[in-house]
Amino acid sequence: MYRLGDELVAKVWHDSRRLEPLAAAYAEVAGAGLPFATPRIERIEQVAGRTVSIERRLTGVPLSELLARGTVPVPAAYELALEILAALAAGPAGPAVAALPVLGEAGSPWRPGATWGELLAAVLARRVSRFGGQLRAAVPGFDRLVAGTYRRLRTLPVRPGGLLHGDLCLPNVLIGSNLYDPLGRDGHFAWCVRMVADPGITALLR
Repeated sequence: MYRLGDELVAKVWHDSRRLEPLAAAYAEVAGAGLPFATPRIERIEQVAGRTVSIERRLTGVPLSELLARGTVPVPAAYELALEILAALAAGPAGPAVAALPVLGEAGSPWRPGATWGELLAAVLARRVSRFGGQLRAAVPGFDRLVAGTYRRLRTLPVRPGGLLHGDLCLPNVLIGSNLYDPLGRDGHFAWCVRMVADPGITALLR
């Protein structure tokens, strides 16, 4: 990330991916009337085989810094995070957002008429088919827990489409055990195993 004056930043991506779908989704979210600023891609360039997005610079101080200084107390930070999530949930999920792929997958999971629970179940099925062998060897009762997860997904209430922040800190909430290492040799895989084996979660999925 490089700052280009007071108004813009340049973000260099690690490959030559197409960013037009992301730019369209950013524009859709920016036009949704949210009570806070969101990213917007002004233009896309190719430099030395890599994609570079020129984006609107978002001003402010990271909430983590304000928490560390004691400027913002923890309860206020919780309230702020909840306000952000509520505002996003109330915003419209338009076609450009729905067209974005799920992290770690090639395409969008959305299907006309499908519920949120059905879409999540389909994503889960694909991940279990690909990585279930590793998790099955590491998590006792893995198949029972997966079956319990499917049951919970089927009971999710049907609600109007909204926006969901997939990386709202602090701390990051991560899904998909093999997202960063297909062989499951990294710390994130181990973290997911610990989470799935937590007694509170196993009791919920029985």
